Amino acid sequence: MIITPETFFDGECRAVNLLFEKGMESLHIRKPGSSTEDLRRFLRQINAEYHPRLILNECYELANEFKLRGVHLNSRSEYVPRVGGSLTVGRSCHTFNDVLMSRKYDYVFLSPIFDSVSKIGYVGKFTADELTTAKTEKIIEKRVIALGGITPNRIKEVRRYGFGGVALIGALWKDFSADGDTDALLKRFYELKTKCNQL
Repeated sequence: MIITPETFFDGECRAVNLLFEKGMESLHIRKPGSSTEDLRRFLRQINAEYHPRLILNECYELANEFKLRGVHLNSRSEYVPRVGGSLTVGRSCHTFNDVLMSRKYDYVFLSPIFDSVSKIGYVGKFTADELTTAKTEKIIEKRVIALGGITPNRIKEVRRYGFGGVALIGALWKDFSADGDTDALLKRFYELKTKCNQL
């Protein structure tokens, strides 16, 4: 699962459309503090054929308006919003207890697994032994997605702990908002996709 950088930047929607064209399966739109109108403008720039693959982390009312895939809850939104249809609902978790208390959701993110690539000072909070035990106790299972410090070289390790997948920010986007280097972005995307497909 790919997550957007926190702030909007020039060329972002073009990059999103390109990544979907090249095989991106889903995108979490995470723009903390953004207004509904800002997100509405953003969504209008993404090809409508890709809307069913988008998940919103805020301004949930737009999920129905744009017929999106789902919504994602976090510390700013602890309640399940009133959304229609069969939207996917996920939640961010930061402890094993959070995961256990979130069985009603379609999936959860558990983070940070490793030191973050995109957030300075956001360090991994689980030891290898703790993650192994959580797998044995079936706390970590296919519905649990690893987030935080996921790089191509760590994907195989994440799978060993029993996670159902990975969520990525920094490993894909890196300096793209500044350099706009589409070739480098696609190279990172293909590398990450290849590593995931090998598991």
